[in-house]
Amino acid sequence: MADSKIKIMEKGGQILEKALSQTVLSIKPGQSLAQINKVFEDYVVSQKAAPGFKLVEGYHWGTCINLNHGLVHGIPHPNIKIKIGDIITIDAGVFYQGYHTDKAVTFWLTPKGPSLDHPFLKPGLKALKKALLQIKPDASLKKVSKAIHNFIDSAGFTIIPQLGGHGVGRTLHEEPMILQFVDPSHKYPPLSLYQTLAVEVIYAQGRPEFVTASDGWTLKMKDKKLSGMFEETVAVGPSGPILLTTQSLDTICLTKVLSQGA
Repeated sequence: MADSKIKIMEKGGQILEKALSQTVLSIKPGQSLAQINKVFEDYVVSQKAAPGFKLVEGYHWGTCINLNHGLVHGIPHPNIKIKIGDIITIDAGVFYQGYHTDKAVTFWLTPKGPSLDHPFLKPGLKALKKALLQIKPDASLKKVSKAIHNFIDSAGFTIIPQLGGHGVGRTLHEEPMILQFVDPSHKYPPLSLYQTLAVEVIYAQGRPEFVTASDGWTLKMKDKKLSGMFEETVAVGPSGPILLTTQSLDTICLTKVLSQGA
């Protein structure tokens, strides 16, 4: 059963990776967030899968898109347009044959296209890689949390303590929550073989406080400084993470796609 689950989630993850790649590469200045969301949804549906976020009660879009100081859960509004210089986060999920996968990337829109070549973005990507390297059977999630916090802190940025990763599978958000810091009072269950997780790095340039926008979903940094997010879905393999939404740690979070930009 575990093997069939992983194979299904791997296929769903491939659909998600391709959908997100095509979406990122399609972005042009002047596009609305709604147009960007449509690119993602159309591809997912064409693959006989469903946009997983649309299965969340009360949420009606396949992606969450945030700009600049937008943190998470951003509604892809039709009246918000992309411009050169924006820091863009796209968080998205796919539901395929009964299982969810979840992935997010933040990038900088340059005159040449999307890019990760920005001093704010590189530490988030590296922190996620370091966190994923801690994943193996019987390992403590405490090591994952510590890896994220230590790297983001050493880069001079701030994790958002209320937000983090989670289990993923039959439902989009499952236990356990994956903290981005070490909490002495928190129980850190050991990881089990073939357990599936969505590991997230969510961080900010300034203070960690955020506010909720009038739409009831979008969270924004209170000080209006940049925020970013990187996420991949993985399974706990016999000797390390089985990457379900990316091909390898070298291509994590669309690195190759984004490097085609600037």
